[in-house]
Amino acid sequence: LIGTTNGGTTWKTQSVPSGVADVNGIACISATTCEAVGQSSTSTGVLIGTTNGGTTWKTQSVPSAVADVNGIACISATTCEAVGQSSTSTGVILGTTNGGTTWKRQVTPVGVTSLGGVACASAGICEAVGESASHATIVGTTSGGSTWKSQSLPSGPSELYGISCPSSIGCYAAGHSNSGAAAMLATTNGGSTWKGQKVPASAFTLLGIACRTAATCEAVGYNGT
Repeated sequence: LIGTTNGGTTWKTQSVPSGVADVNGIACISATTCEAVGQSSTSTGVLIGTTNGGTTWKTQSVPSAVADVNGIACISATTCEAVGQSSTSTGVILGTTNGGTTWKRQVTPVGVTSLGGVACASAGICEAVGESASHATIVGTTSGGSTWKSQSLPSGPSELYGISCPSSIGCYAAGHSNSGAAAMLATTNGGSTWKGQKVPASAFTLLGIACRTAATCEAVGYNGT
């Protein structure tokens, strides 16, 4: 973990709790309050939080049978959703409503093997991306995680890693096809329908995406994409 307090002029390393091997994702709701996710040195999921801008990070309890946590989204200092993979190779969705004091496992739709990213437009509306046995998957909730439902996707993408939702009905999801070429999907109706978007032929796997508005996004990936 590294942090800056001067707009990137300098970045400083921050200490993580012992046993944390990888940090895969982070979400900050303020200048001082952040949650980060990853994997431990014993191949179990990791959830850590700070309330003092990274001066100290504290380990939070992870439900059993979680092997890895890949992505996280926080809508407030108390409410977050995190996604990853279980020890039995199924997708995992975790939620907290008390700032990480407790995380509860939520029911993942059948067939999802791994989830890599999540975005929340509000405390109740979230979308998560990943893969199933043979193709990409997107699951959504409009009930704050009480229920998640698989959404219908066009053919092409084999796995999705990143998602950004600039509004409650508009989202972009990024990943790759079976050939390793970049893949991008978009919805303008809250996931009822997803459509493929044209990306440069030279672009490879896309790992992350950020959208400030429905018209303005940036995506990153392999080989300098």
